[in-house]
Amino acid sequence: MYKDPIHVGSVEAVPGVATLTMSNDEVHARQRRALSHPFSIKALLGQQDIVNSAIRKFRRDYLAYSNNKTRRRLADSERDHHDFIYYILRNNKSKRLLSEEEILVNSALFMSETTASFIIGLTNLFIKHRYVYDKLVTEIRGTFTVEDNIRFEILKVRWHIREGV
Repeated sequence: MYKDPIHVGSVEAVPGVATLTMSNDEVHARQRRALSHPFSIKALLGQQDIVNSAIRKFRRDYLAYSNNKTRRRLADSERDHHDFIYYILRNNKSKRLLSEEEILVNSALFMSETTASFIIGLTNLFIKHRYVYDKLVTEIRGTFTVEDNIRFEILKVRWHIREGV
């Protein structure tokens, strides 16, 4: 069964060209073979510094974006739009649970639907399978004592981490 292009595929279609996710079996196999080389462990290891730099830049940009958006929303505190900020502010008026700075530093986490969905799913799985959670905590804390230790060559041999990535 083939996918409906309304749900997946390129952001902008190119007539006569199909993406890996939208192609028929023959084209998919050909594209997959061609695209497997740049995603091999050897190729990824060669790009590690570029990838890490891009991730840091993306994170900085996203945090600036979420901070700006949250600051604008906090300034519009009388708005009756029932989003995260509405409920935080409504509850905060009487109980003073969070400072504005605490709202800002946490806003990046709850501003992403993808992040929220992922966290809910992951939390659910960890609750159902506590032994996996315990193994993962032990593996992460035992392997990575500082952020700079997180490298592709280490991730590829750590089963629980590799499966998550």
